[in-house]
Amino acid sequence: MHLKHTVKYFLAKNALLDFALVLWADRERRRMAYTIAREAGMSIVDLDSLRARRRSSTAVILGSGASINDLSQAQWSWIANQDSFGINFWLIHDFVPNFLLFELDGKDPQRREQMKALLRRRAQDYAESVLITHTPGRDSARHFSEIKRYFDEVRLIHFFKIAERTDLKVFNRRLKIFSSLFRAGILREPSVVGSSLFRVVSLAHTLGYERIILAGIDLNN
Repeated sequence: MHLKHTVKYFLAKNALLDFALVLWADRERRRMAYTIAREAGMSIVDLDSLRARRRSSTAVILGSGASINDLSQAQWSWIANQDSFGINFWLIHDFVPNFLLFELDGKDPQRREQMKALLRRRAQDYAESVLITHTPGRDSARHFSEIKRYFDEVRLIHFFKIAERTDLKVFNRRLKIFSSLFRAGILREPSVVGSSLFRVVSLAHTLGYERIILAGIDLNN
C-alpha cells in the first residue's frame, strides 16, 4: 500500500511539473511574439474584435486539397454568405475568404519567399480580409515588416501550445487539464498541437462559431 501511494505521489508531482513547464514555455513564446510584433509594427490579435466581425454562426475552413474542385457553384454561393478562413497557400485560389491564417516557414526559405510573393500579388484582393499570422522564428520581424508594406494591418496571434513531440499519455493529460481551463474561462487563447489546420480550427472554436465545416481538407497531399 505504501508503494502504491508513493507511485501516485510521483505521478502527481510529475504532472504538476509538466504543467509548470508548459506554462513557462508559453510565457517565453508569448514574450517573443510580442517583441516581434513591436519590431514589425504589427498588432496583436484582439479576440473580442474578431468576434465582433462574425457574420454567421458557421465557419468554413478552406484548404487546397483536390476535393475543393468538386464544390458546385451553388455551394460556393452558400460559402460566400458564411464566414470563411483560408489557410496558407489558399492565396492561389480566386475565392477570397474573410480571414486568412498564414505562416512564414522559418525552416524552409523557399516556401517562405513563395508565401511572401503571393501575399504581395494578392494584396489588393485581400484588402478587406483579416490577415492573421503567428511566429515561426526569432527572425520573423524582418519578413513581417516586408509584408506590412502591402497591407494596412497584419495581426499576430499567440497560440497556447499544448504539446509538441510528446507521447500520447502526456498529451492526453495536458489536453484534459487545458480543456478544463478553457471551459472555466481561465485559458482564453486558442490552443495548438502543431499543424495549421489545428490552429485555424482552434481559432474558430475560440471565436465561438457553432459549426465548423472543412472544405478541401483532404489530409492526403
